[in-house]
Amino acid sequence: MTAGVFLIDSFCLGLKDSTFRFNMDPQELDNFINDSFRGVTMKETDYVTVHNLIYGAIEFAEEAGCSPDKSFNITRYILSPDTEDIPLVQFDFGKDGKHLLIANRRTELDYYLPKLKKYLGDDFRYVCNMDEYTPASWFPDIDTPPMEQYTYKPHGYPSTVSLSHPELMALFSDEEYNFGFPDDILDRILGISHPELCQDIEQMALWRIGTSLSEIASGKDDYSSLLTHCVFFLGELGFEKSLPVILEILRQNDDFLVYNFGDASSEIFIPTLYLLGKDNLDAFDSYLHEPGLCTYARALLFSAVSMIPHFQPERRTEVIGWFRNLLVFYRKNLPERICCDGTLVGLLMHSLLDINAVELLPEIKAIYDTGLVDTLSCGDYSDILADIDKDQEYPEYKEYSLDIRDRYKQFSKWDS
Repeated sequence: MTAGVFLIDSFCLGLKDSTFRFNMDPQELDNFINDSFRGVTMKETDYVTVHNLIYGAIEFAEEAGCSPDKSFNITRYILSPDTEDIPLVQFDFGKDGKHLLIANRRTELDYYLPKLKKYLGDDFRYVCNMDEYTPASWFPDIDTPPMEQYTYKPHGYPSTVSLSHPELMALFSDEEYNFGFPDDILDRILGISHPELCQDIEQMALWRIGTSLSEIASGKDDYSSLLTHCVFFLGELGFEKSLPVILEILRQNDDFLVYNFGDASSEIFIPTLYLLGKDNLDAFDSYLHEPGLCTYARALLFSAVSMIPHFQPERRTEVIGWFRNLLVFYRKNLPERICCDGTLVGLLMHSLLDINAVELLPEIKAIYDTGLVDTLSCGDYSDILADIDKDQEYPEYKEYSLDIRDRYKQFSKWDS
């Protein structure tokens, strides 16, 4: 007996996982089903229904830019080819005709939102369940609030570079190393004088911003890992003077970030932001007080700052004060969406939950009282009040390593 198992999200994401078992006898098949689906009510149906559910969910997800899990490269052969030989059965995917993203963690929300925004605009809904869900929280009858308008005008990027080590350009652009370098090359790069290496990488990063913008404007789709490598290495080198380069990358719009970093912006940027900015929160402040930047790029800084009390617990009071000032600033500017919007404040709440910021409950309540916080991403004030003093099951600061070798190892999962 051969069995295929396909996990589909009919609301938004399509095929999330799949697996198969080959050459089982009937008893092995029974054991496999009992072990895999203990406590699940099983319902027998015909092949045509299953086929249309799987391929229909995949097609619906692709409208939002979401591809089936890479396991489908193999498990698709368990299914019949998706041709006219299979009768078409129509199913209603999504919720009320719209894609509904149901995220169980902040990192999952950050992973998918930029992509959905790119492909669907505002024509979708999302929910982030921070704790046990209730049916009402899955299908709220409210719309996502409007976001701050992006107005930043990129300028001044070099059209050429003059590198002390020109071989770096070829290495950082080589498709073979899109998801990391072997140890011997990594050691060779890190063996370069660190000030020289830092200067070369900063030049390449600024140059790549300009060339990316030109490629996007001309309609090209020519992925390069160069900027990802730059962000990783600048974090590893740890020169605080490199922080403005990282922040300039994060001044770019959604299209730029998706073009260069896909869905991996959180793990690419957050550890580097922590390493370069943990002792320069004023630079973070200046960036966050600039109007017209990308909401999701801004939110990466919250996560980086929330790592500080984890690695430097003696600085908790300082970090709480920094977040307090930010909440006061956002409370004032949220009605006009200047430097913030309801989605950004909602994403901020996740970082405050991660560090159990009970000291900030008065400021949190004040900003909720505006009625402008996006509760779809973080819940309402009662949810915050119930969870803020609890240990979070998956605090984001535990997601990331600060060592470049471990970071590349984690990043390699994107290599499909």
